[in-house]
Amino acid sequence: MTVPTATKGADGHHSGPLAGRIAWMLAAAVIVLTFPVILSGRGGTSEAFDQDRYHLAVIETMADTWPIVDVVHYKSATGPAYHYVLAGVRRYLTDSKRVLQSINMLLSAGLIAAVFLFAARLAGPWPAAAFVLPLLGSKYVISGAIWLTTDNVALLGVVIAVGGALLMPPSARRGVWCGLSAAAAVSIRQIHIWSISPLLALAVLVGPLRTLFPRVFRHDAILGDHCGSNTSRQPGGSWRRAAAFAISAAIPAAVLAAFVMAWGGLMPPQYRDLHSAGMNPSTYGFALALVGAFGVFYLPWTWSTLVERNDATLCIRRQTVVIAGVATAAGVVVALIWPTAFNADAGRWGGPMWEAVRVTPAVADRSLLIVVLSGIGAAVLALMVRAANKAGRGGSAMLLLLTGLGFVLAQSFNSQAWQRYFEPVVLIWLIWLASLATPPGGAGSPRLMGWVAALALATIQFSISFVTVYLPAVRAGESVPG
Repeated sequence: MTVPTATKGADGHHSGPLAGRIAWMLAAAVIVLTFPVILSGRGGTSEAFDQDRYHLAVIETMADTWPIVDVVHYKSATGPAYHYVLAGVRRYLTDSKRVLQSINMLLSAGLIAAVFLFAARLAGPWPAAAFVLPLLGSKYVISGAIWLTTDNVALLGVVIAVGGALLMPPSARRGVWCGLSAAAAVSIRQIHIWSISPLLALAVLVGPLRTLFPRVFRHDAILGDHCGSNTSRQPGGSWRRAAAFAISAAIPAAVLAAFVMAWGGLMPPQYRDLHSAGMNPSTYGFALALVGAFGVFYLPWTWSTLVERNDATLCIRRQTVVIAGVATAAGVVVALIWPTAFNADAGRWGGPMWEAVRVTPAVADRSLLIVVLSGIGAAVLALMVRAANKAGRGGSAMLLLLTGLGFVLAQSFNSQAWQRYFEPVVLIWLIWLASLATPPGGAGSPRLMGWVAALALATIQFSISFVTVYLPAVRAGESVPG
């Protein structure tokens, strides 16, 4: 498998058994945070509503006819693989809803562990643990682990596919595993077809055509000539590895093609009016705004690459100021092009960020909050890529950034820009970008400042989860979408 273990990292340092122990602790934390609610059988959230109204109903229906099931006319806007597997469990093992939820919980714990292990290979175990805490506290990850939804399980496939492709040395065998993981993600949530973009990029980068890419992509501590995969002995690249990654990208593409043929479109027919009623370009500014809101808490770990010491004082590098300024301007422009004000009819609703947009000023249907945060988000991305480049990982950071753009592009085809679709992916990308930008083991980074920022963001995240997940579950109030 491409999920890294506690072994030697891509930059030559050893994460050691400590990374494995922390991964188990994080997975256990997911169980502690979610299993009591599963045992209680309570609902009260939008995810609980989706479970009872849609996902559980699909599982029960499929279980009646399993293994032959209807994959066209069923009550879900997502792919059928998640429901199909759990329907088999329900038919032959148990019809207990709590057991099905527990399986979903364990896979969600695997998601957190996988994100952490990829980060630990790059930044070391303790910085990676700090990076992952806000994701662990996300209301969407927690609620997705408690109730039967497709979000976390599909993201596990994405994490293995993208992390294995971009954060580990490339090999033909790893390419196949990445393709299978991406195919699993697409079979659960078809919108994750964007996860093939790094596989397509590597089909070129590890092969004889790699000179078509700019030099920054080809000379990298992970992907380039020092990746330890005998590339230096094969100046023209390896056709075998290139073919493996090309085939790996074709597998999930074939899965999506089969769905399109069966459905007559990108989703089951009965959900096109809700999720396929037209593109939603506000996703670009919204995604950057989330990067801005979360990303400022990850910047302290890159501080040593953004400042320089003059005598006994520190000052920000001039080039850093220029890069941040240009990126900020670009982010503001992106947020101004399309409407971003709160509008439920236009799909601009659902989640704390949209609620903040609703109560803050907007001019000409453009949310001032989104405009400001979008500018900050673009600056955060630019500074992280700059820091990663100084750490010798610029190629991986750029490819990760382009993969994130693919995610936002794919998500723009969904008419609903609910925050639950964006937040976990944005946090995972920030975790990995910060890991790429942090020297091995966090050397040279302000550990105290970084930990304070990470704990502050995690505290905010857990507080939101307490108010929006745990309190509704205790009260068992009526669930609403969004």
